[in-house]
Order: sequence, then C-alpha cells, then structure tokens
Amino acid sequence: MSMIGSFVPAVQATIGDIDRICTCINSNDNIVEGQSTFSVDVQRIALALSSSTDKSLILIDEFGRGTLANDGQAILATIIRHWLRMDA
Repeated sequence: MSMIGSFVPAVQATIGDIDRICTCINSNDNIVEGQSTFSVDVQRIALALSSSTDKSLILIDEFGRGTLANDGQAILATIIRHWLRMDA
C-alpha cells in the first residue's frame, strides 16, 4: 500500500515491488446482463486468477456474499491455496 502513498500501520516494513493491483470489492448483481452477485464475484476472481503473478497485490472484500456462507468460504480458501502454490 505504501507504493500508492497509503499509510502502512507498522513500525518497520519491507515492501517489495508489485506488478499490478487486482481488486474484488463489493460486488452487486447485474440485472441487465442476467448475472447474480455470486456470478459477478466469480468473474472478478477469475480475472484476478488469470492475470495475477507472484508479484501481484490482490485485494478481496466480501467474496461469496451472493451464496451460502460456507460455500463462499470454501471457494475463497481454494483460491487462496492456488495463489500460495504459485509462489512455491
């Protein structure tokens, strides 16, 4: 966040280079396109998955709001595991 001038609430921080920032924040349904909130969430995450690298910053908020809590949490956990494996 310091790269874009935001305050980093830490006494000390080592900030590496990032190549892009992907955000998946506050999805709503898209009635015109016939898409549910969950469908919009999944499309945003799919774009982040396909375009991110090991140097990307991914910001996700309220993922899975358009589905059951357990389902949304399970899908998000799988996505995070995928990103963690990219670095290994």
